Amino acid sequence: MSNGTPGGVNREPGRDDQLRPELSRPEQERHVQVRTEHEPLPETESERIERKILETQRAAEVRERPAALPAAQPSAPAPVDPVVKEIENILSEDLGPIYRAMTPAQQRVFKVEGERTATAIRRLLEQLKVRAKTILDLIRRWLRVIPGVNKFFMEQEAKIKTDKVMALHDQLHRQ
Repeated sequence: MSNGTPGGVNREPGRDDQLRPELSRPEQERHVQVRTEHEPLPETESERIERKILETQRAAEVRERPAALPAAQPSAPAPVDPVVKEIENILSEDLGPIYRAMTPAQQRVFKVEGERTATAIRRLLEQLKVRAKTILDLIRRWLRVIPGVNKFFMEQEAKIKTDKVMALHDQLHRQ
């Protein structure tokens, strides 16, 4: 029993309209959203570094401008925690030639990230139980800021620095 369809397949009347709603409702318009904005192009390494520098400079400017003090008064430098200073020394050990090979913009980003990492490690060292993996991850993230860093060099340096930081933790909690 064919109803005149190709291949002798029986179809119910109006079935095509159910399968393809655009045929059944011609009065309904399709709304197509056209984007006129261009997708941002992937940024290069130098653009990413410049963007990080600008972000850190803006954040530093906001922190340096206290609302209660007039701008003419010089603020006293924050006291440096000796433990943070020791952590910074551990982190910067053996990286002098690499640091000097960087551009000034890269040096600023590297220094700011290093200070941030040292402060985060200091907060971790205040705890009695510290996971070396957490410290290792912080140091790895900081070392990735180095442009063109060799993955194996980064791993080796991160492990050495983690061992030294863990020794510092043991020394602090023995006292």
